[in-house]
Amino acid sequence: MDDKEWHEFVTERGLNYEAIEYVRRLNRRLMKASIALEEALHAEPMSSTVNGRIIVSLYRKAVKTFRAIELLKEQDLIEESWILLRALLETHVNLIYFLQNDAKEMSRRFVDWMSLDLVRRARDAEYFRGIPLPEKVEKEEFERTEAEIRSRYTVAEFDSIKKKGFTGLSFEKRSEAVGFNADTYAYYRVSSRNLHTLDPVDYPALWRDIPEDGRMTELLLRSRLLELETNQNMLLGKLSLILNGSVFKNGSIGAELREIETAFMAGPPRGSEEK
Repeated sequence: MDDKEWHEFVTERGLNYEAIEYVRRLNRRLMKASIALEEALHAEPMSSTVNGRIIVSLYRKAVKTFRAIELLKEQDLIEESWILLRALLETHVNLIYFLQNDAKEMSRRFVDWMSLDLVRRARDAEYFRGIPLPEKVEKEEFERTEAEIRSRYTVAEFDSIKKKGFTGLSFEKRSEAVGFNADTYAYYRVSSRNLHTLDPVDYPALWRDIPEDGRMTELLLRSRLLELETNQNMLLGKLSLILNGSVFKNGSIGAELREIETAFMAGPPRGSEEK
């Protein structure tokens, strides 16, 4: 493939650097707007309630994960960024699920899940035996906490919260519950490959039957980068718009978020040229 054919090939598929940079610029704007929204939410009276603290905490997790992905991309660590994209996807689904269900019930289940996780960690560490702590840890206190939580649920509900979190659902079922389709779950599976050390770009053996002039690897990297940029924007952008519309309203932040969404949906200007 000569240079002209390569240019036509990547431009036709939207993989030219101008198209990728277009989404990247939107993500920089989204990061600033989301940080501003997180700070505004934290200053609201609702953040002092149990329900509000959980919402702010989950959103802060999403924003920080997005920022971490931005830092990794600056170092060209694209495959490593996909590990964090999975964390962003899970946080997105968890927060949407939390918002779509009864606030009191969700808060209780979330606190119970956190308490059960602490009990599990304490048990695994033999109740922190031999570890210097400010206060003495009593095994009986953890067991009382676990028994109290157990009494509030059926056996099946209790086991599902321990294993799958406050929703009691697998990630696939959680995704379906918040309206995500099979394609979204597919991205979860793709990002899980990176978590388990299978990074396609970094395994040249996978391409041994394909003549390699460097462009096959570059093409795959571009594709992975564009998917990363696009999914970042969709996940944090949608979450930010929902929070700024249902939990809290800030006119200037909301206007910026809607502008970013409109530009994202419109896509890059026609005729973007390969650098």
